[in-house]
Amino acid sequence: MRLYPSGVLLFCAAGWVPCHAAPYRLVAIPPVQGAVAGSVVGINARGEVVGTFYSAVAPLSNFLYTPGVGVTNLERTGPASLENYEGSVVSAINASGQILLASGVVYSADRPRQDLGPAVRAAYPGETVHFISLNDSGTVSGTSDNGGAPGGYSQHVFRYTPGSPAGVVTVASTNTPRTFPRGPFVMDDAANVVYSVGFPPGGADVFTGAGATMKTGCGHGNGWATVINNSGQIGGGWGKNTAFPEICTFDPTTFASLTTALVDETVLTNNGFVTGLNNEGDAVGYSAGIPLLFTAGRAVNINSLFSPDSGWARVTAAVINDAGEIAGTGLNGVPAVFILTPVPSATYSVQPLCEACTGITLSNSGFTVSRGTSSSTFLVSSPRGPEVQRIEAGSIRRINNVGTVAGADLSGHAFIANPPYDQFYNLNTIFGWSQGIATGINDGNDVIGVGDPASFGPRFANLNVTNLYQINNAGQITGSYTDADTRTHFFLYTPGLGVADLPGEPIALSNRGYVLLFSERVGYSVRKAAGLTPLPDGVTWRGLNDRDEVVGDCGDPTRSDCASYYSLERGLIHLTASGFKLTSAVAINDAGRILANGSALGSSVPVAVLLSPESERTSLPRDQSQAPNQLGVQGTELPPGEPTHLAPVKSLNGNPAPGQDNPELR
Repeated sequence: MRLYPSGVLLFCAAGWVPCHAAPYRLVAIPPVQGAVAGSVVGINARGEVVGTFYSAVAPLSNFLYTPGVGVTNLERTGPASLENYEGSVVSAINASGQILLASGVVYSADRPRQDLGPAVRAAYPGETVHFISLNDSGTVSGTSDNGGAPGGYSQHVFRYTPGSPAGVVTVASTNTPRTFPRGPFVMDDAANVVYSVGFPPGGADVFTGAGATMKTGCGHGNGWATVINNSGQIGGGWGKNTAFPEICTFDPTTFASLTTALVDETVLTNNGFVTGLNNEGDAVGYSAGIPLLFTAGRAVNINSLFSPDSGWARVTAAVINDAGEIAGTGLNGVPAVFILTPVPSATYSVQPLCEACTGITLSNSGFTVSRGTSSSTFLVSSPRGPEVQRIEAGSIRRINNVGTVAGADLSGHAFIANPPYDQFYNLNTIFGWSQGIATGINDGNDVIGVGDPASFGPRFANLNVTNLYQINNAGQITGSYTDADTRTHFFLYTPGLGVADLPGEPIALSNRGYVLLFSERVGYSVRKAAGLTPLPDGVTWRGLNDRDEVVGDCGDPTRSDCASYYSLERGLIHLTASGFKLTSAVAINDAGRILANGSALGSSVPVAVLLSPESERTSLPRDQSQAPNQLGVQGTELPPGEPTHLAPVKSLNGNPAPGQDNPELR
């Protein structure tokens, strides 16, 4: 979570005491002519924002704001018959830049447009369908109902993945409005759909990606679940007599939960909701009519992030991304949309992760993996507490936002393991290998790997695939294959589009589908939809995030600032940290945190460190469910739900994964 020191005077919760925040860069999106209101429904890690402007009686225009490009009118993304009524308003945007309309049209600048409406409407004849959520893999969720037509009330919550043999999946249903599921029916990248049930509604249920309905234990009393992230957290508003903004950390392994109050709930007028939640646990919402940013255990009045002479009033914060960018609506003379972007910090604070170790990989939620001096000892640092978990394994390649690691055990079995890493899920049986290694895992629990005998499944049936390197949340995969002349080629596979050759070796893959490449001919570059973007020479580039920021090292172990960062906005920066010699940077996440390697000055013992923009406070746990609530209410541990389960695995070779009740464990 972020705490922004120096600069603008703010007011924090717990009595609204003064606190401080770094400057924000403000972008204002003016309304179209005739608009009396606007709404924001989504912001992705790249800062792309989508929403709708409304007239007094109907939506007027959907918009997409793209940093560096400006505003694009999305009014013509659907058939003419779907324009200018509530079914055509924009509902969501994902990391790939795909945009979902409530009518079921999925629009993208670099992929064919899809209309998912007919398939879902065919599953629920006589009901009006509204599409609400879109995750990075292209799965959608929403609701349909018949409005109480003659013959009885009916309502369904659905999930649908285009091209999936499962078709339209019913998440929940009811025949009486007094027990209706309450939305917004949003989901994470593992296709877990969260919703509330009852009259009045309270708490939160989750329909998992594997198809099971779970009571999360989130919330207490009346209220709604409103958002879910990829880190196992659910935001909403709950309370006995009124609703308060809260975050519930839902463990997908144990199905137990911890609910954290974000305001002092003994003050009954402090009612409100969480409206936006990023993967680090930063949230936006409101309480007692005040728009708030909840970060680093504090609540910041978002009104105070605007300069006093900005003219903004009646501000409502809607969404926040992993970079801490906030988007919402307000009045700036006219109803308008705002985007607040934290000004990048020129310096970094340092958090040592372990001694006699080397950092390997980093998730967007803040999990890190390091290798100890012993080649079989791996150390996982969690953003949810100070403890470091030890794993004895042959290799660990990746970790996702809930802390699931992928690699190979000491016996040569490809495996994944969930916190607390006391059980390994052997994947060799799934892939038909005698020896193997899991080389990647995404937030949807899709796993890739290589093994003996090679079996890469129907996706690559016509290729002599030799390796798979990375997989992102959209299901895109990088790899290599050999042709008839035994020459090696590198490729990017995109679901629905197939395989495209890459002009170099893939080093890293973003959720946008951009690839960090290396080739002897052109050196390092980032491959985007528009072509190759060359990177500065003299640096070995190793990591790429969704904001096109890259990190690496200069190759000179004698320098104390050899670890390097580059972006088009900030240029090339050689990283420094007081008391440390930084020799390499291996990963950067969407929050701008960098996993680096080096040593303490005057020491030769290798140390893995996490660099955070100086505006952040790493001394505070970012998940307040694991610590006393600094806003005046202690996080409450609720009774555990179902027994321990492991995350489901989606096999790439076409074979079904074993049932959750029968994993091969050791």
